[in-house]
Amino acid sequence: QHIGAPCIPTVHPGDTVFRGQKIGDAEGLTCAIHSSVSGRVRDIQPIIDAMGRKTNHIVIENDFKNTLDPSIIPFSKPLAEATPEEIMQVIKNAGISGMGGAAFPTHAKIASAMGKAKKLIVNCAECEPYITANHRLLLETPQFVIGGTLIIMKALSIEEGVLAVEANKANAIALLKETVKDKDMLCVKTLKTKYPQGDERQLIYAIDKIEIPQGKLPADVGRVVFNAETCSKTYRAFTTGLPVIDRIVTVDGDCVVKPQNLRVAIGTPFSDVINY
Repeated sequence: QHIGAPCIPTVHPGDTVFRGQKIGDAEGLTCAIHSSVSGRVRDIQPIIDAMGRKTNHIVIENDFKNTLDPSIIPFSKPLAEATPEEIMQVIKNAGISGMGGAAFPTHAKIASAMGKAKKLIVNCAECEPYITANHRLLLETPQFVIGGTLIIMKALSIEEGVLAVEANKANAIALLKETVKDKDMLCVKTLKTKYPQGDERQLIYAIDKIEIPQGKLPADVGRVVFNAETCSKTYRAFTTGLPVIDRIVTVDGDCVVKPQNLRVAIGTPFSDVINY
């Protein structure tokens, strides 16, 4: 689910697990992994993953009860009282990594940008043709994206944020502008619809006309970029306690009978998603 150190299982075959329960963790550049279903751990074994690599998988027999883990509770403090360290710990424990494809642990990205980034950019562009997952996210839960953005801005002590949306998402742009309350801290920027607009270097240039030198990171020019769903998952973790146990997936293409966006539990076979 993320780049960095692979997680060590914290459960064993035969264990009963609950939805949202931590089942893997490690030290260093990593974040926790959680069960997306409730049930029983059937096995821990190497399986070929979606990238063609043999990696350890925790195989859980779903009981279809979706029993939530008792540890799933909202963050106990008002955001104004939260320290950057507390925010990063919540994000790490929730297993949040870059949802736009990079899969870099979000707490580590925040730590690396601390003291350097002056503006936070939320990448609401789709990263590939046909995908409309971010568009649906913005239309259905704009408050999650905005709320998560403000949480990350709080962690970084940043007072300027931009929600960057392509022009072909006019209804999402209008809804975001309507939903944003603190317009001094957060604005909505309409971008030209083109590919690959979602690349963070091109995104920064489109907004601020700043080129990032070879070998440098966005934070080196005072910018940091987070994906819209990363922000959404951050808000959900703080307000409900739910970790990353699902993600929005676009199912589309000429061979698909019913094109749609689905919220898919982590571990769902591709065949089940396509045939749903």
